[in-house]
Amino acid sequence: MEVPSQDYTNLITQMKNQKHILKAVFVFKDGEFLCKYDGIMSAEKALKINHGTINKNIVNNTIYKGYRFSYHRIQDN
Repeated sequence: MEVPSQDYTNLITQMKNQKHILKAVFVFKDGEFLCKYDGIMSAEKALKINHGTINKNIVNNTIYKGYRFSYHRIQDN
């Protein structure tokens, strides 16, 4: 078994220390900005939509029951 390098160990430690940092989720309903949440779990709790569904719709850039989820504030052209 190979021993991890010091860089690898430092990276893992840094990731564990920053696990509290969340990625904001912007929610739009029927094309209108609805709300910004601190993370997917906050959006899940407020909207009562499974976090897996929210994540899948962010990744696929799809709409779920009129909701569009994004990690970025979307602007119409």
